[in-house]
Amino acid sequence: MLDCKGFTWRGRVNGFSNVFLGVAQGGLPPEGEEGLMKLVRLLEEWKILLFIILIIVSILAIHPFKGVPGVLVEGVRAPASQGLRTGYVITKVNGSPVSDLAEYNELIKQYRTGDLVKLSYKTEKFPYIYVEEDAYPFIAGERDNETYLGLSVGPVKTSNLHFGLEIEGGTKVLLIPNKTLDSAEIENILEVLRQRLNLFGLKEVPVSFVTDLSGTQYIRIEFAGATEDDVKTLLEKEGDFEGRVGNITVFTGDDILSVCISGVQCHVGLQPVYVGEGEGGQIAWRFSFQVDINAVGAERFANVTRGLEVGECGSEGCYLNDTLSLYLDKQLIEDGDLRIPTSIQGQVLTQATIIGMRLSKVEAQNEMRKLQAILQSRRLPVKLDIVSVETLSPALGREFAANIFIVFIIALIIVDLIIGLRYRNYKIVLPIIIVILVEIISTLGIAALINWTLDLASIAGIMAAVGIGLNDQIIITDEVLRRERGEVIKSFKRRLKNAFFVIFASFAAIFASMIPLLAAGGGLLRGFALTTMIGSVIGVTITRPAYASMLELLIKKD
Repeated sequence: MLDCKGFTWRGRVNGFSNVFLGVAQGGLPPEGEEGLMKLVRLLEEWKILLFIILIIVSILAIHPFKGVPGVLVEGVRAPASQGLRTGYVITKVNGSPVSDLAEYNELIKQYRTGDLVKLSYKTEKFPYIYVEEDAYPFIAGERDNETYLGLSVGPVKTSNLHFGLEIEGGTKVLLIPNKTLDSAEIENILEVLRQRLNLFGLKEVPVSFVTDLSGTQYIRIEFAGATEDDVKTLLEKEGDFEGRVGNITVFTGDDILSVCISGVQCHVGLQPVYVGEGEGGQIAWRFSFQVDINAVGAERFANVTRGLEVGECGSEGCYLNDTLSLYLDKQLIEDGDLRIPTSIQGQVLTQATIIGMRLSKVEAQNEMRKLQAILQSRRLPVKLDIVSVETLSPALGREFAANIFIVFIIALIIVDLIIGLRYRNYKIVLPIIIVILVEIISTLGIAALINWTLDLASIAGIMAAVGIGLNDQIIITDEVLRRERGEVIKSFKRRLKNAFFVIFASFAAIFASMIPLLAAGGGLLRGFALTTMIGSVIGVTITRPAYASMLELLIKKD
């Protein structure tokens, strides 16, 4: 019990309850006063308060109806960032309001190469609270005979939930490497695939590594609008990779012999460094990795850099006045500009070291992996074979989602009717229905928080968790109402203890049985296992105790 300056939490709540009920007295009939008293007592229970907090947090995490007029920024290609970031919502183009993607495209078409385009955007500072700002004017360019600002945009999402291809439509591909990969190789191939997908125009595509129970390794990719031939092209295509200083190509993909990944027989480094001076300095993380270049590329790089002048200088040293820019298929790679230290000017280096720095270790690791992947993006470092390709059209996905929703609602109605006929007491039936709905919402909320993609297996897991929760609530209710010859055979808390013994034993068995499913079937059942486990944990820690408290306060005197 919390004690602060002589006031206890329980005492304060009771004080508020008395004041509230005192105001209500005289204006309500006795039955109304009794119902109001029970409601206040419910709100005084910490288990029920935790239950209410769970509801609020889950709804904020799901963020329903978050959509605002405009288009969502899904990717920003350097050097066109101009203050925009992924996740921002563009609301105006040169002062003209944008309501959706079609209107944005129509407005952009009006501009030609060299025109200035000022974009207004909104950022969400708090759920449903947006601040509108203006980006620095963009200079319009051209790509594929269309106006291009260096941005990838899409429709604004209506919630934070991410649905799988069974719901939204698209293609799911399962790949198998031709050799067993270690942890460094796994991270590398995943990042290379992400970079290839991004560079070839497919943004925000889920790429994941999974294993089955036998230890076989797979890579799963989910994206929309692709066929098996498209996937083969993606895996087999060798991009036209270039490194340019100014407008001069100093090396190509053929000149890159290897990129160090694991640090075995080559250099990879990640260490903290102190930047700044005195008390104003801070700890940052420097990364470095080795790149082997053939003699032709090294000689070309030396010849081009020999004529450059010294540019800016800093605590890390001086750099040349031009950068090494990385291109794939004639397009500048996002964040693909590397500064050139004066220490390597004019030198023939067949073993170069890429060095960078970020404020945190995680950011440094991610940036290093990204650059390693970019330098390998011309071809995959490991051969991947296609195991399966599953395709579902968006129209069928929407129809399937609607059918799932209808069946789920019908099932809930039937269950509610059976419970109503079984107990014939709204004080029991109503809390059961509320708890079922909260368990669904809270499972979805956690899925939104961890950015989990809700596929068919995940939805089945939610249904399974709801069934388990309903069974547990029936166990609690029957144990509480159990009588013998018209007499209550045990104390209320003793009966709850018996019920929760059964519930916890069932939870342990279910949780243990879900662990193997996390890896079964190449990860295809992972969604089912995860959502079932999430729902079960929420149930035994929050919703079942809250339901027991509701039951105790609502029917104990009956």
